[in-house]
Amino acid sequence: MESDLGEIAVCPSVVSRYAVEEGADPRRQMGWTLIHGLLHLAGYDHETDDGEMRRREQELLVALKTLIDALPAPGEGSDGW
Repeated sequence: MESDLGEIAVCPSVVSRYAVEEGADPRRQMGWTLIHGLLHLAGYDHETDDGEMRRREQELLVALKTLIDALPAPGEGSDGW
């Protein structure tokens, strides 16, 4: 069974530029960019799916934010991270 869905290449400076242009938090823009790419690899297509990909992006962004908010700040974790 083939398990390689493909690759995602992200240029941080482009993501930062998009964040500035959209007035978005760069971290949220990076999260959205990665989620968007992963959904494309999973077969979603925002041009033909009547908004399903956008809905899934929002669900995953909320889950990602919840996870990040639950993490200790750098230096506060038990592993010194």
